[in-house]
Amino acid sequence: MKQKNVMDLVQELQEENDKLQGLYKLFNSACKLEFGMDIKAIHNTLEKVQKFEQDRTKRGSIGLTEQSESKSDVKGQPPLLH
Repeated sequence: MKQKNVMDLVQELQEENDKLQGLYKLFNSACKLEFGMDIKAIHNTLEKVQKFEQDRTKRGSIGLTEQSESKSDVKGQPPLLH
């Protein structure tokens, strides 16, 4: 098998990079059409949702523990729903 010289390898990498950049632009355009947001905006939105859900879970588990201790009529029983 013939070894490729450095210039050939650089050329192949550049062509592959150009192809990937074209695919990225195409996918970004498809996201804008389908979702009304580009890829960066979608990532930012997903990060905000994830943070919101984590915060809600933390608050919810703290609140549930406090409710369990204060509203349970019988020790070891689930809290009463009012």
